[in-house]
Amino acid sequence: MKTLWYNNSVLWILILGLFCGINVFFLLGNVPVEAWDEARHGVSAYEMLVSHAWIVNTYRGEVDYWNLKPPLSFWTTIFSYKLFGINSFGLRAASAFFGIATIGMTVAFAWRAFSRNVGILSGFFLVTAYSFVVTHNMRHGDPDSLYIFLTTGATFAVLLSAPRPRLLWLSAFLLSLAFLTKSFHVGAFGITLLSIAFAMHRFRLFSPRILVGCLACGLLPVAVWAGLRYSHDGWDFLGKMFVVDVWNRATTIVEGHQQSASHYFSILFNDFKYIIKFCLCIFVLVIIFQYKKTIHFFIQRWKQGNIRLVVYLAICSLIPFIIFQLSASKLKWYVYPIEPFIAILLAVMTHNLYILIKDIQFFKYTLTIFICILCACIVFQEIKIVKNNIRQARTTVFPQETLIGIEKEKQGRAVYLEGHDWRQDAVLAALFKGLQPEDGGRAAWEKDESGYALLISPNGDLWQQNQSEPLFKHDELVH
Repeated sequence: MKTLWYNNSVLWILILGLFCGINVFFLLGNVPVEAWDEARHGVSAYEMLVSHAWIVNTYRGEVDYWNLKPPLSFWTTIFSYKLFGINSFGLRAASAFFGIATIGMTVAFAWRAFSRNVGILSGFFLVTAYSFVVTHNMRHGDPDSLYIFLTTGATFAVLLSAPRPRLLWLSAFLLSLAFLTKSFHVGAFGITLLSIAFAMHRFRLFSPRILVGCLACGLLPVAVWAGLRYSHDGWDFLGKMFVVDVWNRATTIVEGHQQSASHYFSILFNDFKYIIKFCLCIFVLVIIFQYKKTIHFFIQRWKQGNIRLVVYLAICSLIPFIIFQLSASKLKWYVYPIEPFIAILLAVMTHNLYILIKDIQFFKYTLTIFICILCACIVFQEIKIVKNNIRQARTTVFPQETLIGIEKEKQGRAVYLEGHDWRQDAVLAALFKGLQPEDGGRAAWEKDESGYALLISPNGDLWQQNQSEPLFKHDELVH
């Protein structure tokens, strides 16, 4: 029986795939679009698709100097729009697929570098990391999922480059694509991977073949884009990108993003809290009851195991964490790129504890209890994610619910908003319906010469010009 389920790799991969599918795609297109980052990104991608201006991102027809990101993430969203339609699912589908690809890559690396069990465990730990899945990443139309996929791939390429130095070229190329996704955020990983590459290859890193290849793969894509961008608006965008994304965020609190010194610690702990608590409890128990065998076991694992790789993974987690911890502005998704490495480290620890309990056998049913509690920890995180997805899908946001209720045949009409400003999420919801959001409120609506412009009243009712009754009432729509 043990052979049928415990050692069945295909079974566990299928279960992991089921977790990925549920957590990432469940009600993905039903969750209201979030204001600010997600909505603004979606609007810029939509306008880039319509205008065919592939280098310069705009917002409501104007060059966007607020969202200071290079265009790669917009291109992936455009491809997703074309593939799945201009809607909420199309906005988020690219992030979802890149997130699943990141999990798959993490599993493959850990499987190859350590063992099958470590690989599968790291996948389960990562796919049930609450913030990593739910907030501003895999289930959102933001660039973070693509960025994490690229930085994770670049890191794994460096760690696997010892017998194959040409993988450093791949790492440099992926870092350049990461820069074209989130600009100077990639600097933290650039510093980290350069340090690890030097530690692994020493002075071989400075051989002409490796050095020229890395510089070409890393700088050429960025230089091409920077040149094309400079031809449009000179240093306006490039200068602001450095000042805002590097200098201002590092030295000042931008847009109120002030957090306590423990902010990033709490995010990482909450994403893996059940696993961390479980491992600590098991470790304390075996130390209490079998401390001599435990110490001897870890000494032997230190001598036999791939400790150097564990250290490198710890460095890949620690250096970016310290850099962003020192920054004045703190946003929770800044630390998401290190979570694949933390998941692997926790999987290594969990697997070692399993082997330890199996070897010392200090209690008859300890191994069974260990497996049951471990599965319970994963299931608890899974339930938390699914419940959140359901809660978010039931959320109604003014005026998104009114805009979603507009019939498709009204495409191309102007729509006005009375008593409210057009937030980014409302603008995107209007574009999804093929409408043109206009400013000016009721006064501009009444003066609109088309004769069939739409108006959303403060209570959410939808009105059309030259009609005495609303097309539908908000209360009826919600009901």
